[in-house]
Amino acid sequence: MEDSGKRVLLTSSGDEISKGIAYHLAKSGCRFGGSSPFKVVDLNMEEEHESLFDEAVELAWKLLGSLDAFVSCYSYEGRARHKLSAMEIGKYKIRVNAVARGLHLDDEYPRSVGKEKAEKSTADIMPLMRWLDPKNDLASTVLYLVGDDSRYMTGTTIFVDGAQSIVRPRMRSYM
Repeated sequence: MEDSGKRVLLTSSGDEISKGIAYHLAKSGCRFGGSSPFKVVDLNMEEEHESLFDEAVELAWKLLGSLDAFVSCYSYEGRARHKLSAMEIGKYKIRVNAVARGLHLDDEYPRSVGKEKAEKSTADIMPLMRWLDPKNDLASTVLYLVGDDSRYMTGTTIFVDGAQSIVRPRMRSYM
């Protein structure tokens, strides 16, 4: 990322994907709240919970001086939510994009059929012949979206799934 020092609010569940993204953002020079006070909020964006989100953003502004990026490492059911958010907050020059990730071996589907069986089926079907590496495969896309090179992108979904969504459409419900 050419512009290091981006101020980022990162919400996560603490899983391997979240840790990998946080590591690569920090490595590229992004700033987080560090050891400053933090608050855990439920990002259920129903109207009655909107004030919790507003409080989290306000806290980030206080901690970081201003906010360059908000990265949410949660999956959610509402696939159109980022598009609606992009339309809603674009007037504030805030961009909203999504990364649709592929499955990794610790996801529900591979665990339910068995990791060995899941790996074997991938070798025969997947174009890249491997599963998502949760520590590394998503970080470069998130860095791109946080950075200035994507300054005119909003309301967009980027698939980082090794073509799982193309060759195995029934797997989409697990992504």
